[in-house]
Amino acid sequence: MNSGYNRTDAIVLNTTDYGESDRIVTFFTADYGKVAGIAKGARRSKKRFVNKLEPFSHITLTVFHKEGRQLVRIEECRLIENFHHLKENLEKLAYGSYLLELLGTMTREGEEQEGLFTLLLATLRVLEEAEEPEKWALIFETKLLSLLGYRPRLDRCVICSRLTDGTKYYFSSHRGGAVCGGCRGGLSELIPISVGTARFLDAVASMEFSKMGRLIANPVVMEESTAALRNFVRYYTGRDLKTRQFLDRIGGVDHEIRGRTGC
Repeated sequence: MNSGYNRTDAIVLNTTDYGESDRIVTFFTADYGKVAGIAKGARRSKKRFVNKLEPFSHITLTVFHKEGRQLVRIEECRLIENFHHLKENLEKLAYGSYLLELLGTMTREGEEQEGLFTLLLATLRVLEEAEEPEKWALIFETKLLSLLGYRPRLDRCVICSRLTDGTKYYFSSHRGGAVCGGCRGGLSELIPISVGTARFLDAVASMEFSKMGRLIANPVVMEESTAALRNFVRYYTGRDLKTRQFLDRIGGVDHEIRGRTGC
């Protein structure tokens, strides 16, 4: 980011109150990657920043950057879309919040990441209108890892290079991909996956986002894919994200309700 005034499209990842009237906001921008800034008087503003600095807000952002300062100064923002339908649905809100936390955790401030802003915006727009938020969150995870250079090897065993040919495989976060039954000895934290799951995740990583709506994942593929990617993300971040833990809780409540109603 150049010294002085800079303008870019951005999506708000999170906000934190600071002092009596200010707010620190973390954005993911179209031109500069992840950026943190301070909005002076944002908590008291009746017009300048109202309803524009909330998580998920897609805005046009103007900031002032001074070399040597960690935070940019937020000067102006214009709301483009706020994804209010997404926010009104608990399941969509939970998965959307996971996307924001995941992207914020796996990227560093000031590093331009080509394609990530477009991926986030496209996924939020799908969540706003479509169903199957779990599937779209899985697609986002897979493509995010690929764009960041962490794409797992799934077309063959990462140890012996044997092609996935219909036998049972395992997912190893430490090894970075699929491990065949013959090579699993001595490895820990392996996630069992079917060949169908391996091929599904490999297809997601390769396919254009605009064609993702055609993908159909059965419950087994969804369950195995979610377990494998969760372990993979935990391996690289060192922890389970708070929003992932919340998804576990609401998932448990949903299963309990279905059990009581017989649905």
